[in-house]
Parts: sequence; C-alpha cells; structure tokens
Amino acid sequence: MKKNYFILLLMIFGLLQSMIAQPVTPKYYSDTLLFAFGKHYVSLNHRAFDSLQKVLAENPNYYIRIVGHTDTVGSDKMNLELSRKRAGRVTEYLASKGLDQMRIESQWRGYHQPIATNKTAAGRRYNRRVNMYVIYSKGKLVTPPPPPKPEPPKPKPDTVKKEPPKPVEPPKPVEPPKPKLVIDTIEYGKEPVSIICDHQTIIFGPKGTKITIPPKAFDCNEKFTFELGEFFKQEDMVQKKMHTMTKKDMIDVQNIVCLKAYSNGKPQTVKPTSEIMVEVLAQKRDKEARIFVTPGTGAFTWKQYTAGNDIPSFDTDYKTYNIGIHEMGCISVGRKCENKSGKSYFVDLKLKRLYDKSPMIYYVNKEANAVALAKQNGGRYRIENICEPTNAAVIAIQQVEGELYAGTADIGKKQIDKMRKTGRTKAKIKFRPVTGEELNQMIKDAI
Repeated sequence: MKKNYFILLLMIFGLLQSMIAQPVTPKYYSDTLLFAFGKHYVSLNHRAFDSLQKVLAENPNYYIRIVGHTDTVGSDKMNLELSRKRAGRVTEYLASKGLDQMRIESQWRGYHQPIATNKTAAGRRYNRRVNMYVIYSKGKLVTPPPPPKPEPPKPKPDTVKKEPPKPVEPPKPVEPPKPKLVIDTIEYGKEPVSIICDHQTIIFGPKGTKITIPPKAFDCNEKFTFELGEFFKQEDMVQKKMHTMTKKDMIDVQNIVCLKAYSNGKPQTVKPTSEIMVEVLAQKRDKEARIFVTPGTGAFTWKQYTAGNDIPSFDTDYKTYNIGIHEMGCISVGRKCENKSGKSYFVDLKLKRLYDKSPMIYYVNKEANAVALAKQNGGRYRIENICEPTNAAVIAIQQVEGELYAGTADIGKKQIDKMRKTGRTKAKIKFRPVTGEELNQMIKDAI
C-alpha cells in the first residue's frame, strides 16, 4: 500500500513539473531566404525549410507569415510583382508538403522595406529575400474530426464464426483537437462590429477599404469592438468636421481611413509585435505620396507617419495602396500641396449674423482634395498656409441652441489674383438658418 502511495506522489510531482515548464510567452521563429537578381525560385532543399517544418509540426498553435521583398533595381510595378512571385513560390512549396493553407499568410512589399543599403551589390543581395515568420495563434475553432468509416456488412447468422472473446483493453486517452488559424470575413456597414481576439479578421469597408487584423493584435481576452470610417470626398470631410492640415502645410489627400478599437469601453492600442494591414483604393500611383496619421477626428493635426515605412506600396493590379500600421487613429495617403513661391497666403473673413463664438469654418481647395480650417484673429477669422492660390470655397457652420446656421463664399479669379500679388484677400459670409438636408446640399453646391 505504501509503495502505491509513493508512485502516486511521483506522478503528481511529474505533472506539476511539466505544467511549470510550459512557456508563458509564446516564442517566435523567423528565417530568411535570399534570391538571385530578378529570380523568384530558390532551392527547396534549403535548411530553413527543415527548421520551419519542424517548428510548425511541433506547434499546432502557430501559423506562418511569408513576406517577399526585392532590391530597388527596376520599376515599382516590376518589383512588386517579383516580390509576390517570391512569396508565392515559398507558399506553394509549403502547401505541397501538406501544410494547411489556413496556416499560411502571404504578403509582398516590393522594394519598400529594405534591410540593407541598395547602393552596393552586397546590400542589394540581402534585400532580395523572403522573410518567414512563425507566429503564435490561439484559435477557438478546430479542425473537425474525420467522418467515421462505414462498418462492413454483418454476415448472416448461419455464417458467423464464433471467436474467443478478446481481452478488454483500457481506453486510450483522447487527445484534444488541434486548433488552427481561423479567419473571419466581415462586410462593414454603418455600425461598429464585434471581433474575436483569437481570430484573424478581414474587414471590407463600404467604399472599398480592406483591413486585415492578425490574431491577438490587441490586449483583449475574448472580443473587442471595431469602428471604421472612410472619407474620400471633401463634402464628407466638412460634414465630419475634418481637415487635411499639418502644422505648416495643406495636404492633398487621396483618401482618409479612421480606425478605432475598444474593449469594455476602453480604447485598444496595437501590440508592438503586431501590424494591421490597410488597403485603400486609389485612381493612380503618386510617387510623391506619403502616409500621414492623426489620433482622431475633430481638432487634430496631421503628421507624417514615421513608426514604420512612410512610403505606401502600390498594387497596380488592384489599384490599391497597402499600408502597415502600428497605431490606431486616422491614416491617409497624400502629398503636401505645391507652394512654388514658398510664402503663406491669407484669407480674412468677415462674418455677418455670427451668433456663436466658435463656428467651424473650412477653406476647400477645388483643384485638390484638401480642406483647411480657419483660425480666429481678433474679431475676425483668418485662413492661412493654403499653398498656391487656386479656385476655392469657404464654408462656415455654427449651431445655436440646436439650430443650424451656415453660409458660403466663393474665392474667384479676382481674389486669387489679389492673393498672388499681395499675399492676402478678403471674403464675406452671411449666415442663414438651414436644416440638415439643406446644409448637405449647400456644401455640395459650394464644392
């Protein structure tokens, strides 16, 4: 009896020891494959594949991210396609070896994320690469068990051969099903959506924006709420109290996308190890375009994105800019308005029937997708830093005791000529009461 107790204690001690030995923080594995100039094939006997397959076989809670890169020799379009082929080559090989497609995520960046200088042959050699990252994912859905095999037909009673009874074997322990990477696809409407933290989520916005959120991108236990805002036209920006100004310059934007995530009412921030991919539609590739960010809508100031690569990659097949971000808020692809003279221009506003001390006044550039916000200057309001004078409109809105008042003014050729000569001009705005629908129509007519 004592011997049995001693064996039981040893088993409990071994179980506790194995539980303590389990890692608390998931480990990440990465490796790199280098490619010859202009080529997208590589030896499939590379040592990296052996290590990679071993890690994935031993860790069913992990998935692999394949990212293709190139050097800067050649055009943006050619290099983007070449990086896609390199990532596809590795993806196809892993799939041919039996790796579940749901555990493979393929991306390509062209020449926009170098790890070495592109001015030397040695540096370009290291930029012609495919990075392979093995990333932890605690999926909630599991691979369904295989369907039961059909039982063989039972023989007729007269042909049944009696066999001696087989010894009863103890039941084998049932292994828990292996989790797999789960991808949720959501068509975003007007209301916030609920997202499971453990899943990779792809969100399609109403105006064509695509958001890819990796698993565990935020510090949440089960679910978080996500909001998406898309602003492509100046009238949307004015209606949502949004402008496109840095501290010094006006930005000609192609689009504005605002992201917000919160759990139990608490805003969520992106983990340092995660990256949210944003794809936004564009009419054409602007080589001078950069990424700009701001923490939110309303009284904000845009700044150029410096947390990662500030040059967005452009997919010529789908006409989209691809952006990887590490922070929440609003992001935009745009360029600073041209100002060949290098000086500031001003519009002094005289407002009639002003009942509110803090109206919202916008300067809308008709030749660029840009909106500036007016500043109070004594008893008047002034718009400054508006780049080169062009056809524009000024829209002013105030709200008094729940009632809307609005007015507009057109900046025509005479005023533009005066601004170019003297650096400033004047405009008058007379407020009148309007409904919400009348205000929307007024903004469209002015723009």
